[in-house]
Amino acid sequence: MSKIVEVKSPSFPNVRCCEHLSFDHEQCWQVLCGDRSHWRAGIYSPAFSSEDQITELERHSCPELFMLTEGTVTLVVEENGQRKKLQLEHGKPVMVSTWHNAYCPNGAYTGKVFVVERDEFITEYKSVKDLTM
Repeated sequence: MSKIVEVKSPSFPNVRCCEHLSFDHEQCWQVLCGDRSHWRAGIYSPAFSSEDQITELERHSCPELFMLTEGTVTLVVEENGQRKKLQLEHGKPVMVSTWHNAYCPNGAYTGKVFVVERDEFITEYKSVKDLTM
């Protein structure tokens, strides 16, 4: 069974330009800023510490850009019925447009990923079991 979540523009907080943005270091996903009807950016820090803890994957109606900025994060992606793990590398962006989730092998919230995505999109969530059937 899947769940659908629709994100509508504007989907980011108002911030002041030319000032440092702050975020909660122990929050899984936090949108930092954006440009209405175009893009939004945020910090993703997985709460999972192993692939075994992941019970669902998500897929957006648009691609996302992931770039590791701190710690270690492993992205779990599924394409064409094949699941694979991709360890993100510092400063090396990765585009994702398929089913995905992630974990921090050194413990919850120990890795940080800078994410850029559209300001308006649809996300579908499916259980790992449903995707492997």
